[in-house]
Amino acid sequence: VTPFIPGSPVGKGYMDGIISDAHGDVHMWTVWHGLQPLTYYRKRFSRFCSEFGLESMPDMNTIRYFCPEDQLDLTSPVMQAHQKCPSGNGKIAYYTSTRFRLPAKFEDTVYLSQIVQSECVRDATEHWRRNRGRCNGSMYWQLNDCWPVLSWASIDYLGGYKALQYTARHFNAPLTASACESKNGVELHVINDKNAPFKGHIVYTLSTFEGKKLSSGKAVADCPAASARKVCSPDIKSRLRHCRHNCVLQYSLLDAEGKELCRRTVLFKAEKKLALPDPELSLDVAVQKGEAIVTVKAKKYARYVKLFAKGISEPFSDNYFDLVAGESKTVTIPLPEGTSAEQAKDAISVTSIAGIKPKQSKFADFLFRMKIRLIPIN
Repeated sequence: VTPFIPGSPVGKGYMDGIISDAHGDVHMWTVWHGLQPLTYYRKRFSRFCSEFGLESMPDMNTIRYFCPEDQLDLTSPVMQAHQKCPSGNGKIAYYTSTRFRLPAKFEDTVYLSQIVQSECVRDATEHWRRNRGRCNGSMYWQLNDCWPVLSWASIDYLGGYKALQYTARHFNAPLTASACESKNGVELHVINDKNAPFKGHIVYTLSTFEGKKLSSGKAVADCPAASARKVCSPDIKSRLRHCRHNCVLQYSLLDAEGKELCRRTVLFKAEKKLALPDPELSLDVAVQKGEAIVTVKAKKYARYVKLFAKGISEPFSDNYFDLVAGESKTVTIPLPEGTSAEQAKDAISVTSIAGIKPKQSKFADFLFRMKIRLIPIN
């Protein structure tokens, strides 16, 4: 006899009790279709969430494949034709405006939509992984597209990686660290999906965006195989009272020999409420053996550094990462045969959240959100 289930989702039985966290698997669409906040998933302790997600826009290289320059707008006929979820483009802008100011430039709309998608799926996945034992799995919808479209995919039609595809390799890593922040502070956890126990440390530093160290510490991180454990709650509450709008916590997971396994950051307010400085990013590009070696350095904190290679669909080795003040990171990207160093330098650019200019006032953003909320849920 082969065990099977008659479909998905299945609760107590086929299509019975399928929205319950007590049993079975669930498809959770109260975020996106139901316009619940991006942090809603933290209220849910599903046994297995087998479908959830958020839409975003494809890579600019892919958009230019199907959309002429004079149609580069979320409300244009071409962009609407490539959206098959009713009011989907409005929902993309709605969720973007909950974290960021709506941007003036179309390219920034693309950039922010991908970040919001990535942050939504990351926050949900890490919540469920931190509660392993009660929650034992999740799958976001979806991996890739079968046509050039605005969708829930993390890889677009031409193979372009969205922010989610880059960040998933970190928040879904078999062994990683995770932060659960609140208005009073933060808890740091280790998640170990491996078959062997883990022993190491978590180190953390709270600093201003300009690089002034406010607090730091180190905690032992012991985690049995196939489990998740809270490691520590850094004593930063008093610091946050005065600098919540101007600080970032960076934390790393180290193995027993001191090797860094992952490096993450956490903020304590939505980006639109923060005093993000110009990080003064510098970019160095070299070409060697058919790939570009790209080094980015930030003088001040840079949120979601994005590298873009115009006309090149191959992904970078990493992208959409944070840099604290004075930090640098080197990544690579395969180049088309015969690409010179000068051509690579011309094609590759870098940006971060701080460089985005708003389209309208905060009140206009608020009115837009209210308008979307009046649209019937689909």
